[in-house]
Amino acid sequence: MVAGALDEIEKAVVDNIATCPSQDVLLQQQLCMLLVINRKFRRVFQSHMETGKLADFELEKKKRFGLF
Repeated sequence: MVAGALDEIEKAVVDNIATCPSQDVLLQQQLCMLLVINRKFRRVFQSHMETGKLADFELEKKKRFGLF
């Protein structure tokens, strides 16, 4: 689900970059920042999933709040 959401966000940002007026430099910069942030989030999230940090975090949270 997360990957699908990130794909949709990236597609929307890329589509907006493609149709952005060339004179609107501020909007171009903001859209490019969104694209970079989206891709960075994807990399970090994937890394956490692969290393199990996210699973460890969930387990610790359950222990902390007495849910486990």
